[in-house]
Amino acid sequence: MSQTMWIKFKKTYSGPEGVFAKGRRIELPAEKVNRIKSKFYEKSCPPWEDHLDRAAVDQAAARDAMAKANQHLSNLQAAAGNAAEKVSCSKKAFEDLAERTLAIDGLIEKAEKRDAKKSKQLGDTKTPRSNKEKDAYAVFENEAADARTELAVLMAEQKRLPALAQKAEGQLTVAHADQQLIEIELAEAKADIESLKGFLGIKETDNDDSKEPAAETEGEQGDDQITEGPADKTKPKTD
Repeated sequence: MSQTMWIKFKKTYSGPEGVFAKGRRIELPAEKVNRIKSKFYEKSCPPWEDHLDRAAVDQAAARDAMAKANQHLSNLQAAAGNAAEKVSCSKKAFEDLAERTLAIDGLIEKAEKRDAKKSKQLGDTKTPRSNKEKDAYAVFENEAADARTELAVLMAEQKRLPALAQKAEGQLTVAHADQQLIEIELAEAKADIESLKGFLGIKETDNDDSKEPAAETEGEQGDDQITEGPADKTKPKTD
């Protein structure tokens, strides 16, 4: 379903989109309105909204938007904190993996020497005859097996390290990118709030964003102004 817009013609329009007399108010498809030069029309409201106090309606909508914008900003600030923590964790994981990569060659060299030593000890041990000799031989066998297992584990880790390092670097890059995107969203959210503050007349010294703003409308505003719904508690500015 296509969107529509209510517009009022400031000048008589005659063109590909039809003929519309000056002063005519009409609802047209948005894509059609976009094809008409803006000098011919101004945005309007449906006829049944003519009796509404537009300033009060717009202010109420702006206050609602401000509450939502503040909540969105709070959510983004929490997300920014999480993103910063994720960057820190990803950076540490990458640095730890880099240190492990540098250390693995030395660890393997030590494990190879231990494996060679234990294998030699096992080979030099005489065939056990007594129970005491059998117990000593079993100890050498276990130590030699442990040395072979340790070496095998280190060599298997060494094969995996380049891929793990590449993955860790990618995760750090993604974490940085996520953090930057959230910072952009934060800047946009703050700009939206500042725009709403300007519309509502909220000054920087106002700490409570829910505070009723001073009414600011073009032209004069009478004390007997009619509004829809609950009475507008907005107080006019005083010099």
